[in-house]
Amino acid sequence: MKKIITLAAVLFAAIISVNSFAQIRWSATAGFGQATLSYKSGGITVSGTDNGIYAGVLGEMPLEGVQNLGIEGGVIYAWYMDKKDGMKENLHYLNVPVKAKYSFPLDNQFGFFALAGPTFSLGLSATDKKDGASTDLFDSALKRFDIKLGIGAGFSYNDKLELRLGYDWGLLNQSQVSGTTASISYLHIGLAYKF
Repeated sequence: MKKIITLAAVLFAAIISVNSFAQIRWSATAGFGQATLSYKSGGITVSGTDNGIYAGVLGEMPLEGVQNLGIEGGVIYAWYMDKKDGMKENLHYLNVPVKAKYSFPLDNQFGFFALAGPTFSLGLSATDKKDGASTDLFDSALKRFDIKLGIGAGFSYNDKLELRLGYDWGLLNQSQVSGTTASISYLHIGLAYKF
């Protein structure tokens, strides 16, 4: 697995030349997120949601020869939490989205855009706490790595500020428990400011 990741990183670096790197438009993003955790066992499905926040950095690179189309990637930290029945759950993830982004300029100030593509998620920490006892969910229940497929859309103002909305569906089984499947999907709404 480490060799595949290293090879992918080397290929990515080789593809991006100094000229194309200069074309990357950087932005800071932050907003509200909601994680939906769905568990299925023995024909019974149970779902719950954890609300939270996210923040990170995005880079958008236009594709040469294709007007209004680019690739947007980034690194985003997300924290989700829920508290009920005396139990407090905290989920911390590092997400790496890689999306195709198509822009529709409406006039000189306003525009609309659509996004689609995968997000690679790495679980940093996941805990349940109740009555002073803490359980590490990555040791007992959940897997750390997930690939999500997502779509999104939004409005841009003055080519600086974006209002963004998106949803990412978890594709991999996140359960470590035999006979149980689990998925984690994200809804996110927020702002991005381009530099």
